[in-house]
Amino acid sequence: MSLYTENYSLLNKEDLSDTLNYLDLIDLDNKVLLTTTKTRNILNNDRFMMQVSTGIASAVTAYSRIEINKLKLRFIDNLLYSDTDSIFTDIKLNDNFINKDLGGLKLEYILDDAVFLGPKVYAGIMEDGTEFSKIKGF
Repeated sequence: MSLYTENYSLLNKEDLSDTLNYLDLIDLDNKVLLTTTKTRNILNNDRFMMQVSTGIASAVTAYSRIEINKLKLRFIDNLLYSDTDSIFTDIKLNDNFINKDLGGLKLEYILDDAVFLGPKVYAGIMEDGTEFSKIKGF
């Protein structure tokens, strides 16, 4: 519901702008920096105001948590990682769970190996040898 979005960039030190207000600068080595800036999402004036229904947003989130927690409890002995909208197990789920219906799951990965470092930070190697990583904000 924030009017602002945080943007992350990898930049060479010489490409830093004097006009941007950086929230954070992390020196990754002697050439590249990870930067964070904040930009305004929408105009907030008399003609246009953001409309947000916290009741609807809360209901959708609560329902999602109920459904994902049912799956977590059902596969608790095989659960490797779970997030708000995903689960990773060490077994193949029945096809009736994988569908495009509301509340259905999408099979995104079949992994040979994976590491889960923390919430929203994980990486894996797929069956074909392709490596991937997911890090919140990137």
